[in-house]
Amino acid sequence: MGTGKFEIALELGIVVYVEMALKWNHISGVHSLSTPGQFMPFFVALAQLFTTLYRLGKYVLIKSAEDDYGREGKPLQSLVLC
Repeated sequence: MGTGKFEIALELGIVVYVEMALKWNHISGVHSLSTPGQFMPFFVALAQLFTTLYRLGKYVLIKSAEDDYGREGKPLQSLVLC
């Protein structure tokens, strides 16, 4: 799975789209988990949230490592000295 900016933006956009559609269409009664119609989508959305947070964290760690060590995994100072 990719971990780029596009994938993160897409997943966040999907969440925002669904929440705004609920608000703009004045859909009520969706804040209870008492029926399977709300219970199952809740867990799907929760899994998507965890996936998004995981990818965002992975992206930040990869960018941080690239800044510290360069793309090849070698410290930047040793690349300059060679």
